[in-house]
Amino acid sequence: MRGLLARLSLDVGRPVAVSTLVDDLWGAAPPDGAGAALQALVSRLRRALGPGLVRYEPAGYRLALPPEHVDAAQFTALTTAARRAETTAPATARSLLAEAAALWRGPALADLTELPFAPAAADRLAEQRALAVESAARLALADGEPDAELAALRDVLADQPLREPAAALLARSLHAAGRRADALAVLDQLRAALADQLGVDPGPDLTAAHLHILRTPPTPARTPPAAPVPPPAPHLGESLDSAGRVAGFRGPGLGARRHPGLGPGLSSFVGRDTDLRRLHAVLDDARLVTLTGPGGAGKTRLARETVATLGADRVRLAELAPLADAAALPAALLAAVGGGELVLRTQDRPGENPPDSTERLVAAVSSRPLLLVLDNCEHLVHDVAELAEHLLLRAPELRILATSREPLGIPGERLHPVDALAEADAVGLLTERARA
Repeated sequence: MRGLLARLSLDVGRPVAVSTLVDDLWGAAPPDGAGAALQALVSRLRRALGPGLVRYEPAGYRLALPPEHVDAAQFTALTTAARRAETTAPATARSLLAEAAALWRGPALADLTELPFAPAAADRLAEQRALAVESAARLALADGEPDAELAALRDVLADQPLREPAAALLARSLHAAGRRADALAVLDQLRAALADQLGVDPGPDLTAAHLHILRTPPTPARTPPAAPVPPPAPHLGESLDSAGRVAGFRGPGLGARRHPGLGPGLSSFVGRDTDLRRLHAVLDDARLVTLTGPGGAGKTRLARETVATLGADRVRLAELAPLADAAALPAALLAAVGGGELVLRTQDRPGENPPDSTERLVAAVSSRPLLLVLDNCEHLVHDVAELAEHLLLRAPELRILATSREPLGIPGERLHPVDALAEADAVGLLTERARA
């Protein structure tokens, strides 16, 4: 009975032929006396809905309801109106699309998939929904609200993982929201999926989005944190030597230091002078140093204080904690080291295929002496180790300072355990914070 109601609802207000209903409900194996079986279903549906709503006409059975009483019909009407208003009245179009999106409560016809008519109808409605989400995302992006449709775009891609327009819009929206690494990761993942599953290159939507992200400076995220945060860690921007010049590399070592206890942070840095001196010495000698220790021991702050006293034009920080998928690692590191200009030069050469993120990253870190800080590696430690080893082998002037609860396990790795503060230092720090 519910299948019959759903089928009639898809053509609400219009008659559906008896033969069509039989085919759509039973397919190639109708019951004996299919006409009588259909009449029995109609009778049960009439008793459930009330008189006058399921009518028989010479052309077939008709659900006698206004179209706006059926979600699918109302959704189609709203999205059609929004499409017409998109260029002339974008605010109206966004309002109509939001109203249309509110009609969805899950996949279309999810509990009727065994009926012959349901899969094609569900696919058609899902396509309409995807188009509506893409339209809403374009309008939100144009209005300066890139975060508005991120969840809806991800839902579309979860249902249609190879859908290029949705992926391109998601990447553009993430970039406009200040999440450039995430945006590049979306594009790289879809590019790899297209190659693996279909053996094709990205289409124009994905290519245009990629070039836009590389050519447009990332926008700082506008949304403030919901909860109070501790004072910011030292900035990894320019650090000046005593003559007021930007400190830089001097020969094979990292050189050009201020006194190790003088970090530029907004809060004091207590009890780590010995750690800082040792780290400076180790970084002059080793190409991979990993700060290890339990969560909350101060590994991140120690790493930032260490590199804040070095040539900041040669230091880049990659924060790995937000990454949930190892596939996003190369793109995240590429965004951190600033490989966009290099990528553009590569892509501007006719007849050459653009390299993947890992190769672009290798090219970016090989172009100059660089210290790369990989912060919070523990949740992706094996993948980080593999990528770090690959980079160190390919880029002779690269050095890496990592923070992790466990070692990376790469040959040549130098470990620096970060222990809890000594009691006197801990008391002093607590007293200072209490006074502040």
